[in-house]
Amino acid sequence: MEDIFVETIKIFGTEAFYIPRDSNNDTTDLVYGEDPTKTFTNSYPIEVYNSDTTDYEGQKEMFSKFGIDIKNDYTVLMSRKTWKQRVPQNPLYMRPREGDLIFIPHVSLGGTLFEITWVEPDKDMFIGGRKWPYYYEMKLEPFKYSDEIIQTGNEDIDSVAMDDNYTINLALSPGAGNYISQETVTQGNTHAIVQVWDAPTNVLSVTNISGLFLASHNVIGLTSGTTRNLISFDDKQKVLEREVFDNEVIQNEGLGSIDTGETNPLGGPS
Repeated sequence: MEDIFVETIKIFGTEAFYIPRDSNNDTTDLVYGEDPTKTFTNSYPIEVYNSDTTDYEGQKEMFSKFGIDIKNDYTVLMSRKTWKQRVPQNPLYMRPREGDLIFIPHVSLGGTLFEITWVEPDKDMFIGGRKWPYYYEMKLEPFKYSDEIIQTGNEDIDSVAMDDNYTINLALSPGAGNYISQETVTQGNTHAIVQVWDAPTNVLSVTNISGLFLASHNVIGLTSGTTRNLISFDDKQKVLEREVFDNEVIQNEGLGSIDTGETNPLGGPS
């Protein structure tokens, strides 16, 4: 019976990648159960069955006193047997974990990273009196970046991370040497990860920035040893392809302020 579930998901499902977060007990917040410095360095191909085939579930777009809040949920089924075969097992957990990621290539522009928010182990009601379920139902939501490090070696996954992550372009002075993709660059106590180095224009695109870059100071690559002087940078220059509320878009397109007169759609005059 379990083999039938596995075969059904392979036939009617879609290709995906399971991306476990690297465990680091030294940085885990024991009060909130959260790892503030999550890293993802491996991905494993696996099939999932899409329960939602036409649209996202959840509360969708909501306007609140804190602004717009988008809550899109996505439900998939994953075979427990396939997961155990494809993903290296950790003795600390026996099932997919909340907080791990799933990359589904066919969703959105070139694929979408989802975060697992809930794993339902009782969906099949333990058919045949089994101790373990045949499959897991997982609730996903589009992954919201917060300076996590995603270096899986899969170009499709890592490129999506670069497009959606907060990125700044550093205009550097001409010189010798070239920065290496994914290496760490530093400037005093400030550090970041290289995503793209454009040698002809001397522009360095970096993400996962900790600290503040300063003009007229050297930017040093820890792996390549390259040293260039920082001329200038624009902290709002990178337009995120999948983010409709990007600062640069709002500034350039002039979304403007809300009319507080009689035509105010949110109420009367303030």
